[in-house]
Amino acid sequence: MPSAARLNFERHLLKDVDALIKAHREGLGRGRPPSVLTRSGTFLLCAAWELYCEEVLLESFSHILARCGAPTNLHLNVQKTLASAIKNEKSELAPLQLAGDGWKSYLNTLAETRVKQLNTPSVANITELFSRIVGVDVTPSLQPHEIRLKSFISKRGDIAHQGAQAGHVSITDLEADKLFICGLVVELDNFLIAPVQQISGHRPWNARR
Repeated sequence: MPSAARLNFERHLLKDVDALIKAHREGLGRGRPPSVLTRSGTFLLCAAWELYCEEVLLESFSHILARCGAPTNLHLNVQKTLASAIKNEKSELAPLQLAGDGWKSYLNTLAETRVKQLNTPSVANITELFSRIVGVDVTPSLQPHEIRLKSFISKRGDIAHQGAQAGHVSITDLEADKLFICGLVVELDNFLIAPVQQISGHRPWNARR
């Protein structure tokens, strides 16, 4: 079985996108469907991609954290993230929060906070988050698709800021974008298995095409 994040993406997050595509297709027989359907579909598809990235990152992080006995066993990048956050705390007593298993609670809160700050699911932003929070380099999985993903996110941005004034999104484009994003989810989900297992010592989930 793949990650819980991927299952949620496929079973729930894509539902509204599929419904809009279906509504557009059915509307073709009654004249030209409103372009708001494809614009909305693009917006929701990008939101689904962003939420998948957030969820699979936290799922990977939680899998590693649950099997880690000490902060020194974390990837060096994650250790630096933890150390930097504590250093920037205003309270002089902040380091005491790390006593016992306190470091796990602190790091878990830190991870959730950092993930919530993601508002553009670009290759650069996702790669940085995975590196700092999970200690995994996802560049090999995402870098080859950076230009296409950047174009898709830019399209979403135009829709968000310009609404009906944004460029026309055809149903063909929306369906192609859906295939692209679904492919990215599959690729990233399967890619993460090996490095997360290497860090934690346990397989997080199974690959599935």
